[in-house]
Amino acid sequence: MAVYWGYCSDTTAGSTISNGWGQYDGTASFVSTATFVLADTGCSSYGTVAYSPPVVVPTPEQLKAQQKAEEERRALRAREEQERKEAVMVAEVLLAETLGVDVLAEYKAKGKITVDSPGKPGRRYIVDGKNMIDVYEGNERVDRLCLHLIDGCQHDSQWLPEADVVVGKALLLQLDEERVLSVANHNRP
Repeated sequence: MAVYWGYCSDTTAGSTISNGWGQYDGTASFVSTATFVLADTGCSSYGTVAYSPPVVVPTPEQLKAQQKAEEERRALRAREEQERKEAVMVAEVLLAETLGVDVLAEYKAKGKITVDSPGKPGRRYIVDGKNMIDVYEGNERVDRLCLHLIDGCQHDSQWLPEADVVVGKALLLQLDEERVLSVANHNRP
C-alpha cells in the first residue's frame, strides 16, 4: 500500500486543524490536487500529487501460460459454438418430425408458429422460441402469455435451441392447454 497524500488545514480564522494520510492500493494511476504534507519535514504545501503504479513485465513463463490459457478458452468457445449449431439442426429435425414440415417452414420463415386451440374454436396461439405466447381470437390479440420451459430465465448453462422451445410449447398447448393457461403469466392488452 503506497501513501499518496496527506493534508493539513491551517488554523487561521478559527478553523480547526485536520491531518491525515490517504493510502492507495497501486492498481491504477491517479492524480490528486490537495494540500499535502511532506512526511520527512512536516511542512505543508499545496499542489498536485501524481502516482503511477510500477509496470510489471510478465516473465516468459507467465506469457506462455497466458497464451495457453487463451488458446484453451478459444478452443472451448469453438467447441461450444459447434455443439450449439448441431443442437439447432437436431431441434429443427425434431420440430419437422413432431409438428410437420409445413410448421418447420413457417418457423424458419417467421421465427414462430401458429398453434390452434384444442379447447376453444377460433383461438390460436402464436408461439416463438423465447418466453412469449400471443393469444388471438379472430384477428385480435386478447392476451400475451409468458411461459418459461426452463426454471427461471435462460442462462448459458440452461440453453435450449429455440426450435426445441417451440416444440415444447406447442405440445403443451395441444395436450394440456388449461394447465398452460393456469401457470403462465398473463399480460392482457
